[in-house]
Amino acid sequence: MDTQKKSANIIILIIGVLAVAVIGAYFIYSRDFVEAPRNQVPPASSFDAPLKTTPLAPPASAPQSGKSQPAPPPPSPKPIIIEMTLQGFSPASVTVPVGTTVRFVNRDSVGLWPASDLHPTHGICPGFDSQGPLGPGETYEFTFTAAKTCPMHDHLHPSLRGVVVVE
Repeated sequence: MDTQKKSANIIILIIGVLAVAVIGAYFIYSRDFVEAPRNQVPPASSFDAPLKTTPLAPPASAPQSGKSQPAPPPPSPKPIIIEMTLQGFSPASVTVPVGTTVRFVNRDSVGLWPASDLHPTHGICPGFDSQGPLGPGETYEFTFTAAKTCPMHDHLHPSLRGVVVVE
């Protein structure tokens, strides 16, 4: 009888520990994350148009000395664009340097949700998750700040897959 009571206590203890672990995991994985801003995509032709710049002449009153002026900072690079449809990501694979921003554009008539693998937790590249579906024409941008391989998928259609390699 005493052995049965000990066995029952051990089983109750194990069930209690498992319940605490499940509840803890729920709270860890269900935290609210800040949603990245979503923007409407301008017509595709605006991405292709080159920027026109006009060099500025120094003001007439500027002293002409042998000292050179500091160079202006280089323009921010355009983000890499990955288009999404129900046929998949295009391009499905890109290699980018650390610090590159990738813009995901929904070019379909249904909601699409770009995110890092593993489905459904998106933990391989933390933060790479639009946190919800993008409507037709909407975008999501993510800046890759560490060198690693980031496999990705569409959360709503997990068979749609791709990869961003960050070097």
